[in-house]
Formats: sequence, structure tokens, C-alpha cells
Amino acid sequence: MTKISLLWIMFFCVNLNAKTLYELEKLRSENTTQQLDLITEIQLIQKKMSDTQFAIKEKKSDLIKFIKADQQLNKFQFGGLMAIESLPLLSRNLDVFQKIKLQNINSLREYKFASTELQQQQQILISAKENLVSLNRQLLEQEEQILATEKETVSALRNEKKDSLLIYKGTLSTPVQNSNLKSSFGAYSDPKNQYSVFRKGLTFNCKIHHYVQAVGPGKIIFRDRIKYWGESIIIQHAGDYYSVYTNLTNCTVENNQNVSQGEKICETNGAEFYFELRNQNIAINPKNWIRN
Repeated sequence: MTKISLLWIMFFCVNLNAKTLYELEKLRSENTTQQLDLITEIQLIQKKMSDTQFAIKEKKSDLIKFIKADQQLNKFQFGGLMAIESLPLLSRNLDVFQKIKLQNINSLREYKFASTELQQQQQILISAKENLVSLNRQLLEQEEQILATEKETVSALRNEKKDSLLIYKGTLSTPVQNSNLKSSFGAYSDPKNQYSVFRKGLTFNCKIHHYVQAVGPGKIIFRDRIKYWGESIIIQHAGDYYSVYTNLTNCTVENNQNVSQGEKICETNGAEFYFELRNQNIAINPKNWIRN
């Protein structure tokens, strides 16, 4: 759990009568987490298969050596071996003969075991990939459901003359000016280090004193320093939406203060600026919310 996530324990309690849109986004979030778990599982299986294939190659090489040694021994007449008068030499040769035979049997057993293990890993990999394809299809369907529900919700809000940050979707202000996006929202896989993570927000490379502004109208419900995140702010927007801003300095707003869209609230402190957008306690992708 991130430091930002801990804040929701302080400021938010999930509505038991959740809206349909929230339920869809919650299900999408859960499936996205499952998607990340499957990606990680596939990476681990592929790594294990690579190790097993290398072990099979090594065992096959050893097996060939032992077979060749066994063939060389079989060229000698066993009677001739027993005719050796030197008991120490005879004992040593018999020991060598026995060890080569035993190594031959063990190597063959290990080779068969590794081959069977590789086949099992291949089946597990096939199953995991099939599950991932199915889950990806579900996520696409859920995305379509969410977009359709958003349109219906916006229409209802306008008819009832109610406010919500959802009405501003696609027109929100960029959270920080004159900055470069470093990492996007969503799953990220590092094939080199064999791990996957899910990024719940956007990270920007910023120099010091870049303007940080409210992405939409709302009220400051949190302003304080957080370990590892520095000075941070959370804005509550209409419709149970929240925006998070971290690594700040020279803040000009206070708790319970109302802010307008595009209003300057702080400046960056020179560290990476992190921004997060949430529907209640569910992190959502800000990409289609912010004006290009």
C-alpha cells in the first residue's frame, strides 16, 4: 500500500450505495490487478522454463559423456579386467566401472525428470496466456460499458442540473506546466528484472518552481507533508472525485479552501511530480480526462 493510499483511510469511506459507474470502475480496477498478476506469473514461468531448458541442456551433455565412457568400458573384456593381479588396481577399476554405470542411470533419470517438468511448465504457460487473453477481452468490454455509462450519467447530471467532475472529462487542466511525462498510468513490466508494477497515477520530470494547478474546481481537503512524497495536496471535486498532487513547495492554498479550474495552488520542489485522479477510492486513468 502506497503512502497516498493510506490517506483514503483518513478522508474517505466507501459509499455502500455505490453508483453503477463506480462499480464498473471498481471491477475494472480489480481485473487490472488480476491482469498484472497474470503478467507477472507468465514472466516467472518463462524464467523457470528458461532455467529448466538450460538444465536439460547441461544434463544432456553430461549424459552423452557418461554414455561414451560406458561404451569405452564395454570395449574391455570383463574377464581381462578380473585377470588383473594387482588387487588395488582391480578394486579401483571396479569402482570406476560401478560409478560410471550409476552416474549413467542417475543422469538419465534427471534428464527425464527435467523434460517432464518442462512439459508441465509449458502447459501452465499456455493456460496462463489463455486466461490473460480472456481477461484482456473482459477489460475491453468493461471499458466500453464505462464509456456508455459515463455518457448516460453526464446526460442525467445535466438534466438534473447537478455538478460532477465527470462533466469536465476531456477538458481538465494539466496538473503541472512546462513538464515532461516520465511514466503513465497502468501496468508496467520490466522484462530485464522480471517484475511488474501498476502505476496509479502520472509522474512528471520537473525542475523547481513549475506551476502546479487544480485540474478542476473543488475544495482542498488535505495539505500536509508526507514521508517520501513531501508537501502534498488532495482536492475533493464534485461527484466524489479526488485529485492528488505531491512533491510541492510554495503552496498558496489552505485546507477547506475552494479552488477553480486552472488555479495555481503550488509549485514543484524539483523532485518528480506525482499526480493521481480517483473516483472515490479507485484510481482512474487521467489520460482521457486532461485537455491536450
